[in-house]
Amino acid sequence: MHIDKHPKKSVPANLSALSEYLATRRRNPERSKPLIHCITNPLAIQFTADAILALGARPIMVELASEVTNVVRDADALLLNLGNLTEGRIAGLKKAAAVAHSEGVPIVLDPVGVGGMPSRLQLAYDMIHLAEPTIIKGNSSEIQALANNTKTATGVDGRPLSIEERKRSATAVQNRTGAVVITTGASDLVTSAAGHITIEGGSTFMSTITGSGCLLGGLLAAVLGLVKETDYTTKTVAALTTEMLMLAATKAERKLTPYDGSGSFRVYLLDQLYQFGTAGPAWDKTDWKGIFNHEKES
Repeated sequence: MHIDKHPKKSVPANLSALSEYLATRRRNPERSKPLIHCITNPLAIQFTADAILALGARPIMVELASEVTNVVRDADALLLNLGNLTEGRIAGLKKAAAVAHSEGVPIVLDPVGVGGMPSRLQLAYDMIHLAEPTIIKGNSSEIQALANNTKTATGVDGRPLSIEERKRSATAVQNRTGAVVITTGASDLVTSAAGHITIEGGSTFMSTITGSGCLLGGLLAAVLGLVKETDYTTKTVAALTTEMLMLAATKAERKLTPYDGSGSFRVYLLDQLYQFGTAGPAWDKTDWKGIFNHEKES
């Protein structure tokens, strides 16, 4: 991990400022691109890597246990995704978690499927114990399973939960782990020790492409690495990154013609993430929602 000893740069906590910061960072030839280590679902590897590149970071997807130590030590952030497991990937996840914790590398944990598989729920607890993750991101059934220490659903998705149920589960996980917790769904919930932020938006097309759920985990790790020299808190990173993806999805859907579908949406989504990372013209400032200006924590 590359440790910066200079004073933290003050950057306003809004999407416009984040976009400009990423673009300025990318244009500076003396600034190295942060290395983002992802151990993730193979179905989402390319999509996640492309999105990380679009924001201006460098992805590396090493998962072999004998290789992860040196990679994690050089990384600026780590994503641990529990999707589509094998024995080899489990060994790599555990090794990476332990090394990242000892090296102080920020960690995003995506406990895919823990709501439906008890063995995976135990692995998630192992990851939390080993890694003490910075951010935990999951859907409602996954966060509820972590909160209750019990299987909640068959498969990756469960029944819809009320906003109060989601808040209770997220608060329980946050209290137990100290991590900022993101609960995804029709609206996304960001939970920290300070309370909850609800973020609305997105596109129904997200459910038509493979890896869209895993994508947020990669983006969170990328932004953690990209803004490490700023005064952004973990809560700020979690909220702005979640909002960025929701708005990118909204803008990608607007680009679709009656002759387009999920394939075009996937391409447009990557285009929008690149436009955000370069402060490109596609990100008209009238689109900024500014969650810290109009959303109240509860």
